[in-house]
Amino acid sequence: MKAQAAIMDALFFMFICASAAALLYFTAGLYGSNSNQQMTALYNYDYLKTAMLSLHYAKDDNGEWFFNELGKKLGSSDPVTSVEDYLSGGASNVWSNITASAPAKKTALHFVSETGTDFYCYNDVLGSVQCDNSFTKGSVVYAYSVKLEDSNGDDWTVGLELHY
Repeated sequence: MKAQAAIMDALFFMFICASAAALLYFTAGLYGSNSNQQMTALYNYDYLKTAMLSLHYAKDDNGEWFFNELGKKLGSSDPVTSVEDYLSGGASNVWSNITASAPAKKTALHFVSETGTDFYCYNDVLGSVQCDNSFTKGSVVYAYSVKLEDSNGDDWTVGLELHY
């Protein structure tokens, strides 16, 4: 009887040790993926802040400040078309530099006004600029936004978004 009890005790001890080893193994395996996700998030937020700062100091093809001209376009009677024309025309170099260096599959400028206007500007599959409400968002989104006043004095939130 004593031998049978000793064998059972040894089996329980082995089960506990194997469970602890498996728990440590899986915990160690999760550590690397969690760190990778955190590093990716930090990189994306650093990119967004730097890109938004670049837009702040950027001049368009006519030598005008990007955000000043963008504010004028947002203050027009049809801001969606005006911004689309500006990004594909006078600011095409600025926009193409931002989208070409972006780490995400989709890069978009998201415009939201205090009066309720809401639209996205992005490159479509052919590479041309498109501004509308039908932008297909990614499953993971990183965003950074700034406040901008248009030529009418209305406030807009302009967000640069990375969609994966």
